Amino acid sequence: MAEPDIKERILESAMERVLRYGFKKTTMDEIAADAGISKGALYLHFKNKDEIVLEVATRNVRRVLSLVEHNLKTEKPVPERLSNMYLEWLELILKNPVVSFGIKSVALELKAENREKLYEKLSEFVLEALVPVINEGIENNEIKSDVDPVELASLYMIQMRHAVYISNFFPEFDWRGSWRSMWGMICNGIVPEHEKRKNS
Repeated sequence: MAEPDIKERILESAMERVLRYGFKKTTMDEIAADAGISKGALYLHFKNKDEIVLEVATRNVRRVLSLVEHNLKTEKPVPERLSNMYLEWLELILKNPVVSFGIKSVALELKAENREKLYEKLSEFVLEALVPVINEGIENNEIKSDVDPVELASLYMIQMRHAVYISNFFPEFDWRGSWRSMWGMICNGIVPEHEKRKNS
């Protein structure tokens, strides 16, 4: 069996077992058995269970973003595109356990250092996707010219990360309404124009 095939089988086996039995109950022995390899062969590819799950989770972060990035390529105004992408992202992590693997429950069970690695990847993917679109909005006068694209994308990413944590504890909360209200305030600004002039 070729090396890439072995690695893929390991990752697929880990995802299936964690989805079925949970992160804590899954062992390296079980992952190796499901993948049809020896435990020694498993350790040639991954040092521990956290490392395997981190890779699966990182791939799925990329997968979820690829599923929602189409919102950024429409002809709608840029602020609306950004909002629609967030709402679809939220829908996926709340309702689809396969695409949300590693973003939702598993993200909470990973060791702190690996959670941070996962969110670093999320930040990297989000910035890569959003910054060019925000720049387009600035060029089209849909977003104020003094907005820092990286700063806005980072704020957006923090909201995505926040949704991952909170949706685990308050799944019935009206996240869509809450997001629309907050995004509306970000887009409109909360300081009246005359106050802005006074403080400038």
